[in-house]
Amino acid sequence: MIFERSTEDIAAALAAHGLMLRGGFNFSGGEETPSGLSGAAARSVLLVGQAGAAPWPHFLRWREDQSQTIADPLDIWSREMIGAVAKKFGARAVSPSDTPYLPFQQWAMQAEGLKPSPLGILMHPQYGL
Repeated sequence: MIFERSTEDIAAALAAHGLMLRGGFNFSGGEETPSGLSGAAARSVLLVGQAGAAPWPHFLRWREDQSQTIADPLDIWSREMIGAVAKKFGARAVSPSDTPYLPFQQWAMQAEGLKPSPLGILMHPQYGL
């Protein structure tokens, strides 16, 4: 179960990297879920994202210490930052590019009430695309 105090602490830990807790929910009994750290089915999902320029100074600072030839540096940075926060709170982070693929768009619609645009891209009422 998602507890309010925990989500506030998680949001603060993410904000230290310019990221934000976008929403979350508890899984119902019949949904396909990723496994948690223990290997058992996860009970909740929290979605992490960004809005505006907040993550860029953090990413660029991290990027200075990386090889300039690494592939997908933003994905690597995101996984490292979100993964570290998840670990701190005894959780497991998953990403949209992980396989098997997980229903991130459905989760976003459920967690934040997002609606698809006429092109099918999810639109946030405050943050846009």
